[in-house]
This record gives sequence, C-alpha cells and structure tokens, in this order.
Amino acid sequence: MFPTYTARKFLRRIEAKFGHTEPWIVLCEGADGLVAFVVKVFKEHHLREKPRVHGEFIGNWAAGEFDLLTPDVAWIKFDQTFILSLPK
Repeated sequence: MFPTYTARKFLRRIEAKFGHTEPWIVLCEGADGLVAFVVKVFKEHHLREKPRVHGEFIGNWAAGEFDLLTPDVAWIKFDQTFILSLPK
C-alpha cells in the first residue's frame, strides 16, 4: 500500500514546538531515486502507550478521503549503516 525507502543520510532534526516526537529530515533511497522525507521517530514508550504508527497511516488515508493535502507516506527502513552514521 505504501512504498518502502531506505534511509541514507540524516539531514537535520526539526525542532518540535508541539507533539510527542522530534521529526527528522532524512534523505531516503527508493525505486524513484533519492527523496527527502520528514520522518517521525517514535521512542519505545510512545509505542507502548498506543499504536501511534497505525494512527499516522490511518490519519493520512482519512485526510485523502476528504481531499485534504497531505505529504507522501512511506515506510522508511533504518539499516545498520544509517544508524551508525547518526550523530549522538
């Protein structure tokens, strides 16, 4: 249903004023080449509280049903090379 990309380069963190996460801008590689995505990274305690990832996908789908503009949604894989390249 949603395309899968592999994270290749961390570009920057978005300073969040609201919400539970600090989204990242990440350069990702997929079938259509390199694309920058805003990636919401959930910590373990976020995922224990409720199914947040499901909510992100359902919210995006529902917005589309009402013809609201939404960013593209994709699964982003973090491989070991990407994880080891992250700043502390």
